[in-house]
Amino acid sequence: MKHRMGTWASLLALAQLACGPATAGTYDEGATDTTIKIGNVAAASGAVAIYLPYREALSRCFAKINADGGIHGRKIEFISYDDGYNPARTVEQTRRLVEGDGVLFLVGGVGTATSLAAAPYLAQKKVPHLFVASSASKISDAELFPWMMGWQPAAAQEGAVFARYMVDTLGTSKIGVLYQNDDFGRDFLAGVKAGLGADGAGRLVAARPYEAAEPTITSQIAQIKAAGADTVYLAATGKFVAQGIKAIRELGWQPNIFIPYVANSPELVLKAADLKGDEKLFSAAFLKDPGDPRQATADDVKEWLAWMDKYYAGGNTSEVFNVWGWSICQTVAHVLRQAGDTLTRANVLKAANSLRDYRPPLVLPGILLSSSPTQHRLVKCLQLQRFAAGRWAPEGEVACAE
Repeated sequence: MKHRMGTWASLLALAQLACGPATAGTYDEGATDTTIKIGNVAAASGAVAIYLPYREALSRCFAKINADGGIHGRKIEFISYDDGYNPARTVEQTRRLVEGDGVLFLVGGVGTATSLAAAPYLAQKKVPHLFVASSASKISDAELFPWMMGWQPAAAQEGAVFARYMVDTLGTSKIGVLYQNDDFGRDFLAGVKAGLGADGAGRLVAARPYEAAEPTITSQIAQIKAAGADTVYLAATGKFVAQGIKAIRELGWQPNIFIPYVANSPELVLKAADLKGDEKLFSAAFLKDPGDPRQATADDVKEWLAWMDKYYAGGNTSEVFNVWGWSICQTVAHVLRQAGDTLTRANVLKAANSLRDYRPPLVLPGILLSSSPTQHRLVKCLQLQRFAAGRWAPEGEVACAE
């Protein structure tokens, strides 16, 4: 049976008569005078099912947009399928969305290997896949994949920002990197090397890969410790970040620990690491933390909390992936408003390629989104953070990397 995350959208579509009809426009399959079909493929099971709140937030955000009258009077029908983080299933479900459901475009697929697996098919069909939830550089390679666009900062950008902070601020002399042995992990490592530059290359004393299917990374952590690293970058997914922090503690070792922004959730990752409070944890952010008292009075935080209360009462207001889904949804809405009544796939892509200094709700101050036909990575800056008293707190200024 088809699972539609846009159940709210279906129920709220009855209200469209009260909102008045949209202006007649130019359409490709997936758009009409009354509806816009948007597809999504993401894991609701398997290794990265922890990202399910992100997908749920996308769905419920579109429900609010529909309740508010839609986009130029058109209601969004959001259709999402589970791929279990299996690239073969991603291709199958993507084909189902395009050929079976007739979506106008896809948004927010989760994962590098999964999204790349579907990219050739979508390029052949000329169907946009906007704002993919992956930090791999290939996702935003506009020349290689002109119909696909990333959203969050690239892994290589994060790696470069971290490396400069390790050296310039912490005075790190020896860096060790644990990285996943695929495009995702290798991009982080490449960023560290770029951030260190030729003069600092000697500071990288250990780089140890792991396979996503490995049950444990204990041996890699022990090897990094043996190399004398005083700072460790766990360039890994959430499961292995939690394992890495535990393994470091079990070795009686207290290095500086850096973890990716994609795996720094206090609720879904750090709880599993069973923190003791004496860890020296660093990460980064580009989104606000609505639970941070310093941000509680911001208008976009108040709006988000009101939305959570009304549309997502069972959701966790401390979960960053609920913020993530909301912000991507708002970026999609902005693109569709810019596309106007010409809802062809080519024009949706053109609108997505034309963002200029746009800041969606809940993106941190000082971080603006821009795009072009040759620039498919919207967010390029990060705010460094340190974990203290159960919460991430900002460290220094916003840092950017190309």
